[in-house]
Amino acid sequence: MVWYFLAIQVAVKIVLLLEVLSTSARKHLTDLRLSAPKDYFTVRELMTSPNDHEVLPEKVLKIEQCQRLSSKGNSSKARAKKVARFNETSPQAELRRLEQTESEAAHRAAETPEQSQARRRRRAEYLASQRAVETPEQSQARRLQHATYMASQRDTETIEAAESRKRAVAKRAQQRRLIFKKNTSPPGGATAYRFLHSSINCQVANLTLSPTFRYVSVESPL
Repeated sequence: MVWYFLAIQVAVKIVLLLEVLSTSARKHLTDLRLSAPKDYFTVRELMTSPNDHEVLPEKVLKIEQCQRLSSKGNSSKARAKKVARFNETSPQAELRRLEQTESEAAHRAAETPEQSQARRRRRAEYLASQRAVETPEQSQARRLQHATYMASQRDTETIEAAESRKRAVAKRAQQRRLIFKKNTSPPGGATAYRFLHSSINCQVANLTLSPTFRYVSVESPL
């Protein structure tokens, strides 16, 4: 009989302890929601506790509803665009790419030199970040894809485009040769330049290098 009363007392104490813990947890959650940003909690979290929902302004629900409608509209637009691209024919795809290229060309023609430089810098930073995280297999696949694209472009290009590309390659090669001469020629002129290279050849034969020797890598123009 004594054990029966002890079990009842223990059960009552456990129920009271759980009630106290529930009250303190509800109060702590209310304090957190009052101190949090207005758009922190979702509508589902607010509706799960109607007592706590009364202490928050109605603007929170309006903000959440606007955000959900906006995200739903953006997702539906993206889905419609994907469906349109999937169902388009080859001439339509070619026309869309041509219009996009013309739009980008017009935008680049209207931008200032500072904007153009900033755009190129952002593009270079993005490519560098992408190449920094790619695996060797991905890097090899990217190079193969670029080589295939360049080969297809050269197969379909006109004679004028081929001549223009060759002139651009020759111009870049000439610029690299000028940079190489500027970095390797000494201030004494051609005579000192010949003496410098003769001394370098002698020192290379003796497996020693001069402190004035500077190596500059020159890429092949082809």
